[in-house]
Amino acid sequence: KNKDKEKKETEKESNDMEKAGEKSKEKDEQNDNESKNRIKENLSIEMPSTLPASPNPPPSPAPTPKTPRIRDEFGYLDLILTQARDRATRMKQQYEQMLQYFGENLNSTPSDTEFWAGLASFVNSFTAVQREILKERRERREREERKERMGRKERDEQNEKKSERAKKESEKQRLKERLLGWGSKGDDGGEEG
Repeated sequence: KNKDKEKKETEKESNDMEKAGEKSKEKDEQNDNESKNRIKENLSIEMPSTLPASPNPPPSPAPTPKTPRIRDEFGYLDLILTQARDRATRMKQQYEQMLQYFGENLNSTPSDTEFWAGLASFVNSFTAVQREILKERRERREREERKERMGRKERDEQNEKKSERAKKESEKQRLKERLLGWGSKGDDGGEEG
């Protein structure tokens, strides 16, 4: 009984899903057809009913789109074009100002690539010299540190020698004092007592 019940439920679910899929498909087709019709209406351009008499008529203005949406898109594209032209003009002015800053002008540099090549050459030379200076500074600092270490090492060795000499001297002094002290205490060198 449970198997039959489960089987019926799954069949029912699959039938429901098929029906929903068919309805969705029908709606999609209907929406597609409506969209196609709207596009056709928006793109249709009114044609004049009569042809002009002269073979080369003066150019007529471009047909205006029927829908506000297309007019808005044309306006937006026109705005983008205007902004691009403004940016190009500003860029050219700023480029000329930069050339003047570096002592050049549009006539003195036949092409942009020559100007940039010269600038790149200068930057590369400057960078190479800067690296060389830093290398020399580092080497000088290392030499000074080596000298300082050697100086410290020599001072330490000298101090060590001095302390060894001082130890030897103090040991000699103690020995001397012992020997002098030993002879004065008695003839046989032993303590009396």
